[in-house]
Amino acid sequence: QADDLPAVTASDDRTRAAGYNVVLISIDSLRADHLGVYGYGRDTSPAMDRWAREGVLFKNASSTTAWTLPGHMSMLTGRSLLGHGVVSDDRRLTDDVTTLAGALQRAGYRTGAIVSAPYVEARYGFDRGFDDYDDETISFATHGESYKDVTAPLLQTTAAGWLDVNANRPFFLFLHYWDVHY
Repeated sequence: QADDLPAVTASDDRTRAAGYNVVLISIDSLRADHLGVYGYGRDTSPAMDRWAREGVLFKNASSTTAWTLPGHMSMLTGRSLLGHGVVSDDRRLTDDVTTLAGALQRAGYRTGAIVSAPYVEARYGFDRGFDDYDDETISFATHGESYKDVTAPLLQTTAAGWLDVNANRPFFLFLHYWDVHY
């Protein structure tokens, strides 16, 4: 925790970073070595680079796996592949596994997600702990269809609408972008 950030406070069994909202952005298949903030020579990411300079930048991060479904389940549960068990597309998160959204919801946050890929759909249990889980605004009839459309502008518009409604209270918003994947 940085010295200029307020301390995390506890009340009952609820914990909140005082005064902060949480926005988690996943850009599926984006490589760190193609972002300016990590040393890439071309100017591919000026907004993200500025955000990284003004916020918190993780210099060492890794995923539990190379594909979307179990990797994102690990990210949103804090568990390894064996710990959450969602290792193939015929599995769903079991009811006994706590999610980041659930923990933040119990701490008083309004929780929302807007996702744009087949492997982060609610049917796998990703919606657990979210007040609003939008995997329908951007959806595809088949997995192959997900590679044929640019969805970021629609995701941005949908997220802006969610923020208009929910920005007046503590919130956690998860945004999943898929366009870079293809």
